[in-house]
Amino acid sequence: MLAIGTVFIGFPHGAFDHWVATHRWMPRLGRQWWLLFLLGYLGLTALVLFGWVYVPAVTLSVFFAMIVVCLWFSHRSQS
Repeated sequence: MLAIGTVFIGFPHGAFDHWVATHRWMPRLGRQWWLLFLLGYLGLTALVLFGWVYVPAVTLSVFFAMIVVCLWFSHRSQS
């Protein structure tokens, strides 16, 4: 189930990150935007993997907190 969820939800979601970064950073940073994107993306990936391996309860709590904050801001913007 985890592999199926990763293939059908995780990969398409991750593929969208590059598109968003292109439109936000390319106008400001020019041709060097991809280097900043790549370093940040790989750094964040390493941090999350470290968290899941060494402090999974904290990582899961932070994940849930991020969901609550995103839903709160989404609800506020619709009001």
